[in-house]
Amino acid sequence: MVLPRDSSPIDFAYSVHTEVGHCCTGAKVNGRMVPLRHKLHSGDIVEIITQPGHKPSRDWLSVAKSSRARNKIKHWLNVHQRERAVEIGRKLIDKEARKYRIALKEIKDDDLQRAASDYGLGKADDLMAGIGYGKYSARQVLAKLVPGSAGPVAEEVGDKSGIASVVRRVFGGDHGNDAIRVKGQGDLLCLPRALL
Repeated sequence: MVLPRDSSPIDFAYSVHTEVGHCCTGAKVNGRMVPLRHKLHSGDIVEIITQPGHKPSRDWLSVAKSSRARNKIKHWLNVHQRERAVEIGRKLIDKEARKYRIALKEIKDDDLQRAASDYGLGKADDLMAGIGYGKYSARQVLAKLVPGSAGPVAEEVGDKSGIASVVRRVFGGDHGNDAIRVKGQGDLLCLPRALL
């Protein structure tokens, strides 16, 4: 097998098969156990030790020399990082919805798709990944999904039922005249002195 100079067992594993590379946990070179960062030499006999369910590490990018191995590792990391971002995005929007006593089950997939297309995205999962990466605020997305639910964002578009309604529900009464409006801070909640 032909590999670049100073290749490692990781390069060898990915040149055999992508799954062998992903599941690589160790290597034997010429019958001896070696670390994955070991440099291979011409004529070495390499045996790859795999374990199902093992995952590539970002550290492997500094060890891998072949472009095939580096590209496969990067691709795996990007795919799984995106899956994690989608999961985080769903948790963040669920947490934000619970603040305003909104059940996410009530929000239809069509509404999520519409909100995603408002942001120029193709799928609802792209929107959730964007929330998970921190590109979009869960509060702003929730305001698009359920108008009047997310406080300051809703106030900017002229709807005054957001946080003020939650304060009225929680603390009782209408404190509309006593409320202090703070512009420029999206997450800041100001309560009248009587409530503090």
